[in-house]
Amino acid sequence: MCKSDPAGERSRPVTRRTLAHAFGVRDAALLRRWDRIGIGVRCAYNPMGPSALRHYLDAGRRVVSCGVLSELLVHRRMLTVLLQTAHDEALPWYWRSVCLEYTTLPLARLHALMKHHDPMACHALDCAVQSTHDVLAAAHARPGRR
Repeated sequence: MCKSDPAGERSRPVTRRTLAHAFGVRDAALLRRWDRIGIGVRCAYNPMGPSALRHYLDAGRRVVSCGVLSELLVHRRMLTVLLQTAHDEALPWYWRSVCLEYTTLPLARLHALMKHHDPMACHALDCAVQSTHDVLAAAHARPGRR
């Protein structure tokens, strides 16, 4: 996540200070919390605690309700994190399958937001979820799965 210089010379990383300046202290704290929970989900910090997924989705909804980021952006990002996690063979199968189950929530919201404007994107999202489902089913069928 980089913010461009006004002169367009080069990009600078977004720091806590620039986040606080761009969004306000409270909004920046919401974004940081959502990002931290997302990292925990992606890295499977607590694979036996699927409540972290619910916290991640709830934090994303708070980011939207406070007007920090657009609903479309937040739900796309949540779906991406969940799908990447479900695809990651280094993570326990149980965690990957729970992440795949939780893709239904952001996917349904994205369908509601995009169905009239971009039906092909909705179809692409469905295909990505189905592809992940197929990969996970094949991993479950293999002997010696984690």
